[in-house]
Amino acid sequence: MVGPGNSAATGPGGVLIVQQMSDRSYRVYAGIEEADTSLTRSGGILDFATDIEKSKTALLEKYYADWAPHLCAYIQNAEAPYRVWPLYTFDAAAFAPEAQWTRAPGVTLLGDAAHVTLPNGEGVNVAMLDALKLFEALTTELNKDEGDDGAAIERAIVAYETDMRKRAQEHIEDGIQMNDMMYKLDGALKLTAFFKSFEEAGQS
Repeated sequence: MVGPGNSAATGPGGVLIVQQMSDRSYRVYAGIEEADTSLTRSGGILDFATDIEKSKTALLEKYYADWAPHLCAYIQNAEAPYRVWPLYTFDAAAFAPEAQWTRAPGVTLLGDAAHVTLPNGEGVNVAMLDALKLFEALTTELNKDEGDDGAAIERAIVAYETDMRKRAQEHIEDGIQMNDMMYKLDGALKLTAFFKSFEEAGQS
């Protein structure tokens, strides 16, 4: 579906999102699944910095060849600036309680640095919650006033990471689920089932 406002079209391995801006221009997001990251690096067919028209043609012919012409026209007629933005995700299993977790004393991570995942609309919220949880853990341990701030900080980090890993696993799984709904062949069915689950939950 494409029209005024925020619109999106999806298909196997690709998505096209068109966002109408306040100045009546459109911002176009063309998202593809591609394991070969060299394609977007300097000199790659999708780097968009070396030869815009060549990269645009490659994008249309390799990933959007079977899409409707009126949708491909958004990519064909798009004007600069272009931004190539590769996305990555951790394996959610790496954050399971039984998974190994090697710590560096005195160092911890939060937000996207701690749990890289595909966009699911909750990234900044999870990052702020990480910051709050780390602050609470540090405050709790340092307020014990046991005279060894270094040991208190270590206890706080261990407590924070134990909590963070459980939340991170859920966050990563949500990102993967969102990716499946946007890019997989049966994504539309999954998206429909996702919204129906809210209706069913409200009726129970």
